[in-house]
Amino acid sequence: MRDKFILEIYDDDNKLVTSTVYKSYRDIALKTGIDYHNVRTLYSICNNDVQPLYLHKTLKKLIKRVKIKDINQLSLLL
Repeated sequence: MRDKFILEIYDDDNKLVTSTVYKSYRDIALKTGIDYHNVRTLYSICNNDVQPLYLHKTLKKLIKRVKIKDINQLSLLL
């Protein structure tokens, strides 16, 4: 299985702290402690697949600090 996602974690000043490559949503959920369904939702929001009408408190906190991007889209931009 090949790498598919980049997880970026930002601090309060919106500066990148870490950037890690993962193979699946499950890997992200296991390594970070974020629930699987929240990982899926974050990915959808970060890639503009979904426009959220309402965000739960947990997702509001996460969306400010965590971004999940698709590796294939980033490689096309470079």
